[in-house]
Amino acid sequence: TDEILSSDIINVTSSNHPTKQEYYEYLCKLFKITPPAFNESNKSFKKVSNQKLLDTYKINLKFKSPLEFTF
Repeated sequence: TDEILSSDIINVTSSNHPTKQEYYEYLCKLFKITPPAFNESNKSFKKVSNQKLLDTYKINLKFKSPLEFTF
């Protein structure tokens, strides 16, 4: 149906999302600050999809990745 249920979860995120480490390093380089140290043994992650957002609302994203944002 076209109706979105109140219990639906819609992820508002980029289509191509970098890892947390990649994103933090990008921002630190951009703002000329020292990036945090990342523990290689704790690399658990979850992948968040925006497919429901794109399919339900038929939108086009301006940026495919947060690494393309400009400040």
